[in-house]
Amino acid sequence: MTDAEINLAIARIVYPKCSLRALRNQRIEVTFPASGNIRKVDYCGNWSDIGHIIEREKIDLKALSDGWSAGGYDLGFSARADTPTKAVALCYLRMKGIEV
Repeated sequence: MTDAEINLAIARIVYPKCSLRALRNQRIEVTFPASGNIRKVDYCGNWSDIGHIIEREKIDLKALSDGWSAGGYDLGFSARADTPTKAVALCYLRMKGIEV
């Protein structure tokens, strides 16, 4: 999956009732239906977007010699990637049953 596809998949989970639009820079534009407010998210590249997921789901993050690993024994899911935010994003999708 590309970063844009990962970001869109997570946005669909986090914001199920919002309108979503992929932007050119891999970010996702989220439009809230009641207010029309817009938020842009990038789970693969922005700590402020993925951080609450790390805390809520209690995802462990470890530096490896060739990248990053996210997961945990209690979770039963893990993922590896070249950046810590992407590793967490992939782990979260696996937790939700989405093949990555």
